[in-house]
Amino acid sequence: MAEAEQPGVPRGLAAVAAVVVVGGLGLRLAAASTNLWQDEVWSLWLLGRVTAPADVFTAVHHDNNHPLNSLFLYALGERQSWLLYRLLALASGAGAIVLAGAVARRRGAAEALTAVMLFAASFLMVLYSSEARGYMPAVFAALLAFLAFERDGTRPDDGRDALLFGLAIVLGMLSHLTFILVYAGFVQWMLAKRPPLRDLVRWHGLPIACLAVLYVIDVRHMEYGGVSEPIPLERSLGDLASLTFGLPGTAAGAALGAVGLVAVAVAGLARLRRDGGPVRTFFVTCFAAMLAVQIAVGATLQIWLVRYGLVVIAFFYVLFALVLGRVYRAGPGGKAVYALVLTVFCAANGWRSLQLTTLGRGGYPEALARLAAETPGDVVRLAGSDDAGISLLVWFYGPRVSSKRFVYEARGHSGPPPPWFIQTSTDPEVVPPPALEAFGGRYALAETYDCYTSCARWFVYRAESS
Repeated sequence: MAEAEQPGVPRGLAAVAAVVVVGGLGLRLAAASTNLWQDEVWSLWLLGRVTAPADVFTAVHHDNNHPLNSLFLYALGERQSWLLYRLLALASGAGAIVLAGAVARRRGAAEALTAVMLFAASFLMVLYSSEARGYMPAVFAALLAFLAFERDGTRPDDGRDALLFGLAIVLGMLSHLTFILVYAGFVQWMLAKRPPLRDLVRWHGLPIACLAVLYVIDVRHMEYGGVSEPIPLERSLGDLASLTFGLPGTAAGAALGAVGLVAVAVAGLARLRRDGGPVRTFFVTCFAAMLAVQIAVGATLQIWLVRYGLVVIAFFYVLFALVLGRVYRAGPGGKAVYALVLTVFCAANGWRSLQLTTLGRGGYPEALARLAAETPGDVVRLAGSDDAGISLLVWFYGPRVSSKRFVYEARGHSGPPPPWFIQTSTDPEVVPPPALEAFGGRYALAETYDCYTSCARWFVYRAESS
């Protein structure tokens, strides 16, 4: 099943891998030092309904409630340091780098080091390892479950692997419901082994029971928060292709990424077929499930975001490592190609990570601090183009940047125009107009607060009469 070690693997693998892991953690810490963005603040706001841990499941029926992350935030309580809210994601992200190497290690040392490098450098993994959300804990749980499941039959069966697998699946389900995409792969992998019924129950009894309970008490009541603007299927597929490799979000980047996705999938699945065993079924099922759901949801509801498939993208990186490991062993030419591909991957993703740490996730506290400083009196009145999003951020950051009281005036307000108006956009190419009319008043652009990725840019306008 596992390919034998080949000569020519770099010496000191453990030391090199450790350096890469530390570097990857450094990237994640830098990204986690940026401001909390809207969905993270939303998670904290939802905890206002929680008075006991069970309320996470019974009182907050919302897709922005990622139960494991919510339980962590609830246990953490009110904190002034925003980095603390991201500790679960940070720990999961660092652990995922190590687990990716362990998963690939059975196919060779070169594959293990390559997997560690891909996970450490990947912009997507850096991004979601530095957000107080459930996506990275789900990735960690999936890799842990894979390790436990693949060990089945390789050592005396004392039930520990089945228990570890079951617990990992439960943690994955509690991290984010998109974990179901990889759990489908595990089920198909198990069925491909043609196991007796008792083994099916032993390995999958706990996960299925957990999923059933979760559905009854929470999922069937769930409310979807939606997205700020529709996401056409073409765009979501383009984002998948480009972001997986860290390429620019252009038509050329999407096209090149799509070629890379197909090439890696074909070559990787071919290698797994040569290695033998039913593990190939797992990868095929995961990829097919994600694409089917993305196409169905993207074509109808237009709400599919790349992060919904992150747990599957993680296994694409594992497959990518297996492909590159074989390339590495193909003589001097193969080593040159291996080095070139890794260099381009790390450079492209590193540039995106640098942009994230530089531009951050929105200058919301800085903007509100300015409004407070430039508003006379004890009350700061403002309005905006996105009532839900802006008022949420005002709720969180307002008391943290000023002792003044912030009053957000939503659409339908009938009083005098507020002194400040905030226009938002998630499009990095949008140029704000120098002036606009809203709430019966005219406003002039005072400042632009940019950000990176999907969070909203703020264009702060001051009333011309103020």
